[in-house]
Amino acid sequence: MTYKMRHFIRTIFILIVITHSITCQAQSFIKEYTYNASENDSKISARDAAFVEVKKLLMEEMGVYVNNVVEQYIHETEDNLYESFTDKTEIIQAYITKTEILEEKWDGKTYYLKAKIIVDDKD
Repeated sequence: MTYKMRHFIRTIFILIVITHSITCQAQSFIKEYTYNASENDSKISARDAAFVEVKKLLMEEMGVYVNNVVEQYIHETEDNLYESFTDKTEIIQAYITKTEILEEKWDGKTYYLKAKIIVDDKD
Protein backbone atom coordinates (compact mmCIF):
# COMPACT_ATOMS: atom_id res chain seq x y z
CA MET A 1 0.00 0.00 0.00
CA THR A 2 1.30 3.42 -0.90
CA TYR A 3 1.94 6.24 1.49
CA LYS A 4 -0.80 8.36 -0.12
CA MET A 5 -3.34 5.56 0.37
CA ARG A 6 -2.43 5.18 4.05
CA HIS A 7 -2.62 8.94 4.57
CA PHE A 8 -6.03 9.06 2.86
CA ILE A 9 -7.38 6.25 5.05
CA ARG A 10 -6.08 7.87 8.23
CA THR A 11 -7.66 11.19 7.19
CA ILE A 12 -11.02 9.46 6.66
CA PHE A 13 -10.72 7.80 10.06
CA ILE A 14 -10.00 11.12 11.79
CA LEU A 15 -13.02 12.73 10.10
CA ILE A 16 -15.26 9.91 11.29
CA VAL A 17 -14.00 10.28 14.86
CA ILE A 18 -14.58 14.05 14.76
CA THR A 19 -18.08 13.57 13.33
CA HIS A 20 -18.87 11.05 16.04
CA SER A 21 -17.76 13.41 18.81
CA ILE A 22 -19.87 16.22 17.38
CA THR A 23 -23.04 14.10 17.19
CA CYS A 24 -22.77 13.01 20.83
CA GLN A 25 -23.64 16.42 22.19
CA ALA A 26 -26.78 17.47 23.96
CA GLN A 27 -29.73 18.37 21.74
CA SER A 28 -31.96 21.37 22.37
CA PHE A 29 -35.51 22.03 21.23
CA ILE A 30 -37.25 25.42 21.24
CA LYS A 31 -40.99 26.07 21.05
CA GLU A 32 -43.29 28.99 21.77
CA TYR A 33 -46.91 29.19 22.81
CA THR A 34 -49.42 31.99 23.32
CA TYR A 35 -52.17 31.37 25.85
CA ASN A 36 -55.39 33.34 25.50
CA ALA A 37 -56.49 34.18 29.02
CA SER A 38 -60.09 34.02 30.11
CA GLU A 39 -61.76 36.54 32.42
CA ASN A 40 -60.99 34.29 35.38
CA ASP A 41 -57.25 33.97 34.63
CA SER A 42 -54.65 35.87 36.56
CA LYS A 43 -51.13 36.47 35.30
CA ILE A 44 -49.92 33.47 37.31
CA SER A 45 -52.62 31.06 36.11
CA ALA A 46 -52.10 32.20 32.50
CA ARG A 47 -48.35 31.65 32.87
CA ASP A 48 -48.89 28.18 34.33
CA ALA A 49 -51.26 27.23 31.50
CA ALA A 50 -48.84 28.57 28.87
CA PHE A 51 -45.95 26.69 30.49
CA VAL A 52 -47.90 23.39 30.46
CA GLU A 53 -48.76 23.83 26.79
CA VAL A 54 -45.26 24.81 25.70
CA LYS A 55 -43.86 21.78 27.53
CA LYS A 56 -46.33 19.57 25.65
CA LEU A 57 -45.13 21.06 22.37
CA LEU A 58 -41.52 20.52 23.38
CA MET A 59 -42.17 16.91 24.33
CA GLU A 60 -43.87 16.31 20.98
CA GLU A 61 -40.93 17.89 19.18
CA MET A 62 -38.41 15.89 21.14
CA GLY A 63 -40.47 12.70 21.06
CA VAL A 64 -37.96 10.09 20.12
CA TYR A 65 -34.47 11.25 19.24
CA VAL A 66 -32.68 9.03 16.73
CA ASN A 67 -28.90 9.10 16.53
CA ASN A 68 -27.04 7.17 13.86
CA VAL A 69 -23.28 6.65 14.08
CA VAL A 70 -21.12 4.87 11.55
CA GLU A 71 -17.69 3.86 12.78
CA GLN A 72 -14.84 2.68 10.63
CA TYR A 73 -12.07 0.47 11.98
CA ILE A 74 -8.81 -0.01 10.12
CA HIS A 75 -6.23 -2.60 11.03
CA GLU A 76 -3.03 -2.72 9.07
CA THR A 77 -0.55 -5.57 8.94
CA GLU A 78 2.57 -5.85 6.85
CA ASP A 79 0.72 -7.52 3.98
CA ASN A 80 -2.91 -6.51 4.34
CA LEU A 81 -5.25 -3.77 5.30
CA TYR A 82 -8.41 -4.81 7.15
CA GLU A 83 -11.33 -2.48 7.23
CA SER A 84 -14.66 -2.89 9.00
CA PHE A 85 -17.64 -0.72 9.70
CA THR A 86 -20.21 -0.68 12.44
CA ASP A 87 -23.50 1.11 12.11
CA LYS A 88 -25.08 2.00 15.44
CA THR A 89 -28.54 3.45 15.60
CA GLU A 90 -29.63 4.71 18.98
CA ILE A 91 -33.23 5.48 19.66
CA ILE A 92 -33.46 7.61 22.74
CA GLN A 93 -36.55 8.49 24.65
CA ALA A 94 -34.97 10.91 27.04
CA TYR A 95 -36.08 12.89 30.02
CA ILE A 96 -35.77 16.64 30.12
CA THR A 97 -32.46 17.52 31.69
CA LYS A 98 -33.00 21.26 31.66
CA THR A 99 -35.93 23.55 30.88
CA GLU A 100 -35.18 27.18 30.20
CA ILE A 101 -37.68 29.98 29.62
CA LEU A 102 -36.22 32.18 26.92
CA GLU A 103 -38.91 34.84 26.70
CA GLU A 104 -42.28 35.64 28.25
CA LYS A 105 -44.77 38.47 27.85
CA TRP A 106 -48.10 39.25 29.52
CA ASP A 107 -50.40 41.93 28.10
CA GLY A 108 -53.43 41.24 30.27
CA LYS A 109 -55.15 39.16 27.58
CA THR A 110 -52.47 36.77 26.32
CA TYR A 111 -49.42 35.17 27.87
CA TYR A 112 -46.60 34.46 25.42
CA LEU A 113 -43.96 31.95 26.44
CA LYS A 114 -40.89 30.72 24.57
CA ALA A 115 -39.00 27.84 26.16
CA LYS A 116 -36.15 25.46 25.43
CA ILE A 117 -35.40 21.98 26.70
CA ILE A 118 -32.00 20.35 26.55
CA VAL A 119 -31.80 16.59 26.21
CA ASP A 120 -28.48 14.93 26.84
CA ASP A 121 -28.24 11.53 25.17
CA LYS A 122 -25.48 10.54 27.59
CA ASP A 123 -27.84 10.73 30.60
